[in-house]
Amino acid sequence: MQQATQLSPLTTRELHIFFSAHFLYGLGVSILQVFVSVYLFEQGIALAWVLGYFAILNLSRFVFVPFTGILASRWGAKKTLIVGYILQALAFMAVPFVKQVDGVFVLAAALYGAGFALYVSYHIHFSKITQQLKRGKSMGYINVLSSATSIIGPAIGGYFISQAGFLGTAVWTFVLIVGAALVLLRTPEASHIRPFQWRSMPSMLRRIWPDLVGNGFFNFQFITAGAVWPLFIFLIIPSYFSLGLIQAASAFAGMIAFHASGTLTDKFRNKALLLWSSVVYALVAGARVLAYNIPTVSAANIASSASGSFQLIPWSTLFYKHMDEEHRAEYCVLFEMGAALISAIGIGALAALAALLPMHQALVVAIVVSGAAGLAINVVRK
Repeated sequence: MQQATQLSPLTTRELHIFFSAHFLYGLGVSILQVFVSVYLFEQGIALAWVLGYFAILNLSRFVFVPFTGILASRWGAKKTLIVGYILQALAFMAVPFVKQVDGVFVLAAALYGAGFALYVSYHIHFSKITQQLKRGKSMGYINVLSSATSIIGPAIGGYFISQAGFLGTAVWTFVLIVGAALVLLRTPEASHIRPFQWRSMPSMLRRIWPDLVGNGFFNFQFITAGAVWPLFIFLIIPSYFSLGLIQAASAFAGMIAFHASGTLTDKFRNKALLLWSSVVYALVAGARVLAYNIPTVSAANIASSASGSFQLIPWSTLFYKHMDEEHRAEYCVLFEMGAALISAIGIGALAALAALLPMHQALVVAIVVSGAAGLAINVVRK
């Protein structure tokens, strides 16, 4: 069978299978992910500890990221990605059993952090199979698929939770993510396997440290917003189903933004697009805390989703460009360790602040700070 345009190590059919696996994984995650912070809060867990859950997640991610490089070097990136899928599926299954801050609470966060760390191998795999393709178009396409899951998933998740509860919905999430792993098994291992080079990392760190810092603030921005913004909406509109529909509607705007951003990224300077999109996102984040009812929350959510999606494509394109210039596994490990560490410190600081402030004030501060933190991603190299 002919390879896809003779520029990817996967054939056209194999690329489509890879995209299908990514779609199933994204659908499984989006069914439940947006509701996790709301569920924890409904169990009577204080906002400080809800944020603490995401700080623990990132600490676990920081610890497990080096294993991603080692396993990707020994097994290949695709096989490592499959293990990451399974760990995330198990983490989602653990969440419904969290009723207070205890060992199960820590286990659920740590499992997801470990799975999130191994998911870094997705970037190694995707970088390899699209190395000679136009990245903006490829990134736009795969993020359109992600947006499609973000449209379908929250609506399904909100309905299922309201009807079958969190545990029943978690089972569906588990099945879809495991299904994605099985589909991904049907594609060949495209990554070149070689020993992980620890000795190259200090000199690489001196070259790429701006990328690490930028990725840290990028992750802090989106993980924090993903934790507190759904909770902000839920306090105004206390319905899982309504929250799911609001998220689904905004994801449609995000899908349009992904397509537009992917096209523009291939034509214009990525750094310039990244700067303007991060400024717009920060302004939107500051303004959305003024939302107080369904129309204003919906409008704020659409604006936030569109500006965040537009920001993601030039950021991801720069990331893959820099990865191609380095050893992929070592670069990804350092890149993600920076993300996990800065996110853990930032979210931990917000958790400590949340323990001192009234609930609404703490949410507003977290939303505004997460939006402003996105400006710091522009320290990334050209």
